[in-house]
Amino acid sequence: MVFGAALLGLGFLMAQKIWAQYGPPPQPSIWAVPGAVISTGSAVTIFCRTPPGVTYVRLKHYVPDGKWFDRTPQGAQEVFEFSLKNMTQSNAGIYYCEYSKGAEWSQISDKLELVVTGVYKEKPSLTVDSGPQGSSEINTTLHCHIHGSFNIFILCRDGNASFPQNCSQQDHNTFLISPVSPGHRRTYRCFGSKKHNSYLWSLPSEPLEFSIPGPSVPIVVWVSVAAVCFLLFLLLLFICLCCHCAKCMYKDFVFSTPLSALCHFLSLVMDILTGLR
Repeated sequence: MVFGAALLGLGFLMAQKIWAQYGPPPQPSIWAVPGAVISTGSAVTIFCRTPPGVTYVRLKHYVPDGKWFDRTPQGAQEVFEFSLKNMTQSNAGIYYCEYSKGAEWSQISDKLELVVTGVYKEKPSLTVDSGPQGSSEINTTLHCHIHGSFNIFILCRDGNASFPQNCSQQDHNTFLISPVSPGHRRTYRCFGSKKHNSYLWSLPSEPLEFSIPGPSVPIVVWVSVAAVCFLLFLLLLFICLCCHCAKCMYKDFVFSTPLSALCHFLSLVMDILTGLR
């Protein structure tokens, strides 16, 4: 009995030492192509990446009956595909990856939130309401209008199908985008959903593309530029007159330096302008 307890304690200490030396298995990663927001009837592929040498890879769907899909690696395979050919509302929800190496299972991956759109056939409309145009940064409000008993509203930007990175959701239909700098240009869509299952969305709105024009140049800048150009013109005209006079007074004027060559050129211009040549 004592010998058995000693062996058990020794094994526990060895396991602790191995765990401290090598640590837990690395966390797998998960992503979806073409994205995590998929229309009803479309296909999506979920990818799981693991370190090499694993025994099994499991994709888990967090639903009441606890669905999962297993894959066995081929050779040193590290990326595993799980294809869903025809998306329905039963496919929506949270997915995780995990893997086993021998008898030990890894920690789960970050969650993948898979959304199915078009479950509700209502189609929202998206409108924009910009604030006053007199400031360098403008508050912009987007309104998502949809008929029916929807209590969640989702706004996605740039047509990107990643969720939730490029989408925001809230319990009212007014989205404030603040501040919006001049030159801002983006495309938005909105959806409606319901709190009892926020991964089932309506049809998307038509894309709304809007841009805030850059600031106009103040008139004082244009006046200053015009004044500088006019002064430069007067200076050039003065140099032309001086060169022309020098040419008339000194017939043997020699253009031996770059400045005198420029003077000669300007005097020729004056000859053309005054019709003396």
